[in-house]
Amino acid sequence: MTPADDMASRSPALMLRIEMAKALLEICAIGKPAQEDHWGFYSYSDASPYFGGGIGAFVWGPDLNTIHAFIANVLPCDPPDRAEEGDLVLCATLNTIITRHGHDEEFLLEHLNRALQRHSVIEWIGPFHDLASGQGAFGRQLRHHFRLSLDETRDRSLPEPPVPETVPPITAEELTAFMGYLADYGG
Repeated sequence: MTPADDMASRSPALMLRIEMAKALLEICAIGKPAQEDHWGFYSYSDASPYFGGGIGAFVWGPDLNTIHAFIANVLPCDPPDRAEEGDLVLCATLNTIITRHGHDEEFLLEHLNRALQRHSVIEWIGPFHDLASGQGAFGRQLRHHFRLSLDETRDRSLPEPPVPETVPPITAEELTAFMGYLADYGG
């Protein structure tokens, strides 16, 4: 079967979902946030290491609604051209979870990750400023590891020090390097 035959055999609903996923891939940035006011999420593949499991990346968009749409419409169908009819069920499930629980981050992550099992694991969703200055566990961990990566005097043969309860915000002088660190994180 040729790729054209495969595309022709897909339902209109799947073709619409594929087009939506492609549009979202054009709107959103993978890796480094395009702007400081963007929202994003960090996820990694839930596949076997043989198939690239554990490789992660940040995805950034202009607002939370775009990020929710990306999670519901791209993660189950990535890459979009390989999407199958069964992916529509997962997309609908994710949309339902986001609609019902989008306001409760902890509950949302738990249910999205349960639904995305064997696809992706989402570790964090939020605005860029949460990573740069917030005191949530993921943001503190990132800033801590970012600063450790800059410390050329640290003995890398020793274990890393634990993440402190508070980690200072990213300074204006660190911002460009921090954004670059996010682009490479998890890859």
